[in-house]
Amino acid sequence: MKSINEFEESSNKIFAHQFILAGHRSQFPHAGSYICVEHLGESIIICRNERGEIDAFANVCRHRGSRIVNKDSGRVDSFVCPYHGWKYDLSGKLIDARLCGKMLDLQLVKIPIIEQSGFLFISLKNTQSAEFKIASSELFQMISPFEPTSLKLAAYRDFLAKANWLLFLQNFLECYHCHSSHQLLRRSEAFIDLYEEGLMWKSIALDSETKKRAIANGKPYVSKECDSRSTIFWSAQSSTLLTDSETVSGSLVGCELGNFSSDDRSFIYGTIGLFNHFTILPDQIVFFRFMPVSDAETHARIYWYVHQDTQLNESSLEDMIGFWIQTLNEDIELTEAVQLNSASQFMTPSIFLQYEQNAKRLTNWVKNQLTK
Repeated sequence: MKSINEFEESSNKIFAHQFILAGHRSQFPHAGSYICVEHLGESIIICRNERGEIDAFANVCRHRGSRIVNKDSGRVDSFVCPYHGWKYDLSGKLIDARLCGKMLDLQLVKIPIIEQSGFLFISLKNTQSAEFKIASSELFQMISPFEPTSLKLAAYRDFLAKANWLLFLQNFLECYHCHSSHQLLRRSEAFIDLYEEGLMWKSIALDSETKKRAIANGKPYVSKECDSRSTIFWSAQSSTLLTDSETVSGSLVGCELGNFSSDDRSFIYGTIGLFNHFTILPDQIVFFRFMPVSDAETHARIYWYVHQDTQLNESSLEDMIGFWIQTLNEDIELTEAVQLNSASQFMTPSIFLQYEQNAKRLTNWVKNQLTK
C-alpha cells in the first residue's frame, strides 16, 4: 500500500490533466440548456449557446467570485450572478455589469471541452487536449456503427467508496475476483467461468466464433490498448455475452443500438482516459466515471445511455440499472476491505497474476506518468 500513498503524494501530476465524461449532447436540446459538473472541487457550467455549440466555463463570477448557478441543470436566457447581478451570455461573455459606467471586457473562464459522437469530456487543464482528441477519435470511430449520437441519457447513479482511487481502479480493471464476487457478471460474461475452470483456450475459441458472427452482422469487433508510455490511458476489447444484455433479467430493455441484432452475443468494454470506463451492450452504453475525493475516498457515477427511441417504464429501468448497481456495490465492499489494511505493517506490495494484467498495465501507466 506504500506505493499507493506515493501515488497520492504526486496526484497533482495526473488528476487535473485528465478528461472526464461530463455528459451527452442529448442533455442540451435548446439554447440555454445547461448542467453543472463537479470536478476536483471545481464547479463547471456546461451550456449550449445560441449557435448550437456546447461551451464549458468555471462557475465563478469574474466580479467577486460568487457561484453563478446553484442548480444541477436547467435552461436560461443568460447567466446572472446572484450576488451583484452581473450578467453573462450563453457563451460566458459579460454583457451587463450593474451600475458600471464602462463595460468591462470579461469572460467566464473557459474550460477545455471535447465532443466525440455526442459525448462531452472536460478537463481542468489544456495540456492533453490534442492527445485526448486523437485517442478518443480513434475509439469513437471504432464504435460509430452503434450510432452514439442517437443516444439519450436514461439514468445515472452516484456512489462513494471509502477506498483509494488506485485501489478502486485496479479492482475494476481485473476480473480475477469476478467468479467469487459478482454473480450477475459471472452469469453474463462467458470468459469468467471458463477461466476459473482453466479453459482459457475455450474462451479464446468462443470469442473467435463470436467475432465471426459479429463481423457477419457488420458489427465492430475490436482489440486495442495503449502502452505505459502513452499520454492517454485507453483500451477497447470485444468479448462474448451469455445473456442478451447486462440487466438483472439478462434480457434486452430497449431498442438495439445501430439496428444490430443481439444474436451474435458480442459486447465491448474499455476505457477512454484514466477515469472513464465503458461497456457497449446491444441495447445500452454504460459509462463509469471514477474520481478521487481524498486519499481514502473515491466517487463513482454510472451513466446509462439508450437509443433515443427507447421507452423505459419503472420496471425496465430498474432491470437495467440494477445489474451494475449490485455489481459496483460489491466492488465497493471488496476495495473497502483492502483499504482497511492500508496502514497495516503486514501489507506487502501487490502481486498481479495472469488474470490481473489490466490492473498491472494501469499501475505501470500511473508510475510512468508520475516520473515524467
